[in-house]
Amino acid sequence: MKKIIANTNFLIFIILLAWGSAYVAIRIGLHGFSPGSMGFLRFFIASITLLPFYINDKHKVKLSTFHLTSTVLLGIFGIGLYTVILNYAELTTSSSMTSFIISQSPVIMVILAIIFFDEKINIGGTIGIIISFCGICLISFSKSNGWHFDAGMIFVCTAAIISALYSVLQKPLFAKVPAMQVATITIWSGTAAMAIFIPQLLQELPNANLSSTIAVIYLGVVPGAIGYLAWSLILAKIPAVKAAGYLYVIPLITTIMGFFIGEFPVFLSLLGGVIALTGTLITHFSKIKLLKKTVENSIN
Repeated sequence: MKKIIANTNFLIFIILLAWGSAYVAIRIGLHGFSPGSMGFLRFFIASITLLPFYINDKHKVKLSTFHLTSTVLLGIFGIGLYTVILNYAELTTSSSMTSFIISQSPVIMVILAIIFFDEKINIGGTIGIIISFCGICLISFSKSNGWHFDAGMIFVCTAAIISALYSVLQKPLFAKVPAMQVATITIWSGTAAMAIFIPQLLQELPNANLSSTIAVIYLGVVPGAIGYLAWSLILAKIPAVKAAGYLYVIPLITTIMGFFIGEFPVFLSLLGGVIALTGTLITHFSKIKLLKKTVENSIN
């Protein structure tokens, strides 16, 4: 039993470091690559890294046409589109602020469930949503010197919405398909969708600086392949709702790592991020039926 707990803690540690560092690595990679070409290269590397694990996975199941189509479409939307939009967001938004806003995905899932599934929410969840919204507004104000969203904020908020939809839509798949298989197929299909950026990548690759190239390779191997593999193993060990709770540490890790690339968030941005994260935590830990339904199998 102690060995299992130790392994679980180690996997959580790997996930937090991998996904917390991803936002910083994206900023470095964008110095040498455009958002689309970097997204393709990152997940092409992740796809190759995952191949031997997928081949040797004994838990694979034969997918019906419906489940295969659903998983592929999910990958195109939740990996391909999300990655490109996220990369565009980080052209003008710091890694720490991006991570704080993306961490709002569980709150967005709650809102989506209220709108589309007529779910009910208690007072704690409502307060959490309001606090999160205030935090995002404060971040926007500090970035734009006024109450309006710039292009970076629009992109990162869109990415957060896509992340939330991705988590909601993948839930029924995990009931029929192993988490590892879903993660692998979605990554492969998302990579295929980003193949339209190959010509652009071929033009940029010879001129890309070394640090950007290393950052993209790191993104593919560590946050991409290893992060998804570790998350699949975590889902097999502990409830997904409990696992998702650990992910709220990621923005803090990203903020600390951002110091190493010269990102020092202004006070209002950092305060807004903390407020937004606090609202998310209040919403998450409110004992409502809604969150137990919608946070299942959330992936960053």
